[in-house]
Formats: sequence, C-alpha cells, structure tokens
Amino acid sequence: MADVDIPPTEPFSSSPPVHIISAEEARFRKKIRKAIAQQQAILDQKAPEASWKPLDREKTITTWSRQLAPYQRQLRKSFDRYIIAKRKWQAAEKSLWQRMTGNTRKLEKRADALFYKFLEVLRFVVQALLYIVGLRSEPPQPIRSVLSEKSKPALDHFKKTYDAEFSAMADPQKLEPWLNRRFERLALTRQQRIEKWDEDHKVEKFCSRQKIERLSAMLITKQLTTHYQFTRNIYNLTINF
Repeated sequence: MADVDIPPTEPFSSSPPVHIISAEEARFRKKIRKAIAQQQAILDQKAPEASWKPLDREKTITTWSRQLAPYQRQLRKSFDRYIIAKRKWQAAEKSLWQRMTGNTRKLEKRADALFYKFLEVLRFVVQALLYIVGLRSEPPQPIRSVLSEKSKPALDHFKKTYDAEFSAMADPQKLEPWLNRRFERLALTRQQRIEKWDEDHKVEKFCSRQKIERLSAMLITKQLTTHYQFTRNIYNLTINF
C-alpha cells in the first residue's frame, strides 16, 4: 500500500481519441473514395501503344526480308521472261527474212505483252511489300491473267509512282536500306502517336489531379460540420468535375 503514492517513473501514454462517425457519413466517405479511384484510373491511363513491346530492328527487318523473298523471286522470273522475249525480238529485227515473214512483229507483240505482264507482277509485288511493312491495310490484289489496253497506262503510272519500292524489290542490295528507313519511320510514327495521345489527354489528367486533391482534402477532415455542408461539398465537387 505504501507504493501506491509513489509517482510513476514513466508517463502514461495517452490513447488517440476515437473518431466515431455516423453510418451516413461513412457512406459519403465511401463515395469520396470511389470518386478518387475513378479519377486515379484516368491518371493511370496511357496511350495504347505505350504498353506495346519495343520494336526490335534486327528481328523486324529479318522477318520482313523472309516474307518478301518469294515475291522477289516471282518478280525476277517475270522480268527474265520479258528480257528473253525482248532479245528474241531485237535479234529478229536484224534479219530481213524475219521482217518479211512478219515474225518480227509477232515477237514484238509477245515482248510487249510480257512487259505489261511484268508490270502487273510488279504491281502485285510492290503491294505485297507495302502490306508486309504496314503501309497498306489490305493484302495485294491477285495478279490478273488477262490485261486490257485500259490497264496499261495505270500500270505505267504505278511503276513511276513506286519506283523506289520497285528498285528495292528488284535489287537485293537496295532492299535492306529501304527496310531500314521504313523501320525508322515506323518507330518514329509510333512515338509521335504516343506523344500526341499524351498531349490530347493532358487537360483531362490535370483536372483529374485537381479533383483527387480536393476529394483527398475532404477525407482527412476529422469531422464534417453538418450533413448539409457535407452533402453540398460533395455536390459542388461533382458538378465542378
């Protein structure tokens, strides 16, 4: 009993005050947390391509080259057939007998026909190239077995328009540099789309960040004054979003 009056050597630790809230206030706080989560989801959004696997230059170009190889062989075969026919016609031109019998004219027509057949194969191959590297949304149109006179000017125009692509497919030494340039443009375009997405959503994310700050400030308030004030604050925050 004598020890009862002896003061303690260590101060008593005070327990934190218990904050008791009503069920209605708890429901409102739950709504606030839900609203914060919704705004955080907006902040967490990224451009679709930002989550894509980075492009591998060597792997991509190797894949493209392997896919293009059959088209290159097809183009070379078509060109060889035209060259053989052209040489036969040119050789016949030197023979008087061939010219007199009209054989030269036949060989010329055959060479012309194979030339436009070659341009049709070229059209098919170049479209395949554009499709494989992502510059064309649809596969190449099938090779036409019969060409009309109307199709010839379009084929000539196609060759002039895609001369760089034709040169790349016709010459293996030019194909790899062309594919490298295409890869660089592809990677740059992807990065530009990501940056544009970020810029387009910049204002929206700024607003979401401000809303989270306001809502979070309401959550750390120990006690809301009145039911009316709490409801009004929630309403004001909601309509101002």
